[in-house]
Amino acid sequence: MSNKNKNSRIILGEASESDSDSEFKENKSTKKIEPEKKSTEIQPTKITTEEPSIKKDLQVQSEVVRENLDLLKKNVTLRSKICTMTDRLIDGIQKELTTSSKEILKSELTLQETITSLNMLRYNTRQLQNKLSTTISCNYFPHIETVPTFKNEPSI
Repeated sequence: MSNKNKNSRIILGEASESDSDSEFKENKSTKKIEPEKKSTEIQPTKITTEEPSIKKDLQVQSEVVRENLDLLKKNVTLRSKICTMTDRLIDGIQKELTTSSKEILKSELTLQETITSLNMLRYNTRQLQNKLSTTISCNYFPHIETVPTFKNEPSI
């Protein structure tokens, strides 16, 4: 065997399931691959630089929430006022329409009574005209002279 084959080793079995080869470190002196030693120390993270920005973000968010709540309250109040105003307006218009409808009905009744009265007057006038014509045309009475009328005097 050559020198190359002596240093090469074939390991039978399954390959490791690690995501990367960075977990292993090659020992150059023995030419073996050994797992890299990981430290068990927990490295402190620097939260102090992020805390003011987190606080600031929370303050901004709380201000936005307060503003939204204020706007919501104002919207509810405005809606309530608009609904009240609209209800009053509609109630007023409804009362006016009801009053107008009653007056129109009264006027309609008055017009019907007037039409009925005029029709009765027309009928009575025709009856009177017919009787007068009959009376004048009959020879029951000697000649009847009519009295002359003047313009300013009422006729008899």
